[in-house]
Amino acid sequence: MFTLGMRFQLIRDAIRNQLAKLADDDRGVTMLEYTILIGIITVAVILSVIFAGSWVASQWGTLTSALGA
Repeated sequence: MFTLGMRFQLIRDAIRNQLAKLADDDRGVTMLEYTILIGIITVAVILSVIFAGSWVASQWGTLTSALGA
């Protein structure tokens, strides 16, 4: 039979093994890097659309004023 001290030791060893596995796992870090990269790309696309929209609006205004004159 296991004594109380042996049970605690088994539980402690199991927890230590699981923590070691988590520390060696790189998948979480990779997912974080990809999430940051997707965020940067999203911001770049949004800013590009905003600047392109203002440029198109400016060109459209120039064209309509030239055609109206």
